[in-house]
Amino acid sequence: MFSSMRIAASTTSWWPSIRALLSTRGLLVVDNAISHHHELEDWMTEVAQDPGFQQLLLPIGKGEWLLVKNP
Repeated sequence: MFSSMRIAASTTSWWPSIRALLSTRGLLVVDNAISHHHELEDWMTEVAQDPGFQQLLLPIGKGEWLLVKNP
């Protein structure tokens, strides 16, 4: 289990594995979340509907999408 992970926007296909490896209260940072929003849109919608995660999109650089796994 990992307490934090950082991935690029192009790795959305790894979501099932990442979700399983991220520990409770773990933080996932997705880089380039604004500049690659078109690639992430479906995944962002999926995560927004998942009660197991909280999310925040920060307009820093090309965008940082923060996901925290709920207990």
